[in-house]
Parts: sequence; structure tokens; C-alpha cells
Amino acid sequence: MASGEIPGKPEFFPGANPSQNGIAILSSLALVERCAFTTTVPRVENLLPMGTLRNATVHHTGFPEPFLTDEFAATATHLLEIQTLHCDPAGRNWADIGYHYAVDRTGRIWQLRDLLFQGAHVKNHNAHNAGIVVLGNFDLQTPTTQQTTALTALLNFMSDAFHGINVATHQELADTPTSCPGKYLQMFMDQNFRTSNKEFA
Repeated sequence: MASGEIPGKPEFFPGANPSQNGIAILSSLALVERCAFTTTVPRVENLLPMGTLRNATVHHTGFPEPFLTDEFAATATHLLEIQTLHCDPAGRNWADIGYHYAVDRTGRIWQLRDLLFQGAHVKNHNAHNAGIVVLGNFDLQTPTTQQTTALTALLNFMSDAFHGINVATHQELADTPTSCPGKYLQMFMDQNFRTSNKEFA
């Protein structure tokens, strides 16, 4: 396979141009298409184009109770609940779920918002910035080994395929204080990634 050709699900990473190493990383990822959790069509007319991808921001879901299920169907239901929370006119009334990807407890990578469009995950910092949410409340629980392995692989693939990206966490970019992505996931990020505190364009 030639450099730049993405096997499987190219719509997961529009605009990606991975090297052979990136393709090898991609082959380790368990990718789940958006249609596995929702049939809702985003309000595209209210979305902004992503532009050149330069950044990725890591989040947790942060619900009051720990998220402990490994089951595929229960995870899909959980993601649909998040989408409903984000899109309900009586709630946030966003055009789509705010994140681009989710990492579940077994290490599956779920496709959420289309990467062609800006997310709604870090206010005032969504342009050129992919939102990755790791399922759980990491002030109350630790991420699984499968989650941290998959998150690392996803970020390494994106850095390769988009020719270098800045990696940060929500709390490092937020204009107002937040604990996201939780102390245990933040600890992992501090130990394993050079984060870019408030340096995003």
C-alpha cells in the first residue's frame, strides 16, 4: 500500500496523509463508525469548517458517576445521550455532538463529529482543533490500559497523518478553570505527552 493511502475507513480522517508508519499505527486501532450510535444528521448549515488540522485536545466525559461499562451497546447508548445533551434545543442546542472522537474503555475509537467541521469542545479554541473524549470521570476513576494505549495510538497516528499536531488537554486551553480531563487522565498526559498550554492558533 502506498504512503498516504488509508485502509478501511478513510472518512474517519479526511485530509490525512499518513506515512507507512502512520498506516501501521492506524491498523492497530479499532474504529467504530458514527452510524453505530446515531442516525441523527448534524445541522451542517450551523457548522464551521475545520480548516487545516493543527491541534488535538483531550477531554473526559466527566459525568457525576464513573463510567464502567465495556459493552458495545451500552457505550453506544451513552454516546447517544451525550449527543442529545449537546444538541437538544432545550439544552446546549449545538449543531452536533461536540467531540470528533471518543475512546471507550476497551480502546475502541468511535467516530463522532465529522473532522471536516470544527467541534464544540474548547470555547474560543475550536478552529483547527480535533476534540477527543475519553469515556469516564477521571477525577473518580483511572483510565483503563486499553484506553490509554488507544489514545496514544490515535494521537500518534494523527500527528503522523497531519504532519505534526499540538496535543493539549481541556484544562490547559480553557479560558475558565476546569478539571477536565480529570486528575488521573491529566497525570497520564503529563507523563506521556508534551502538552502545549495555550499555544493553539
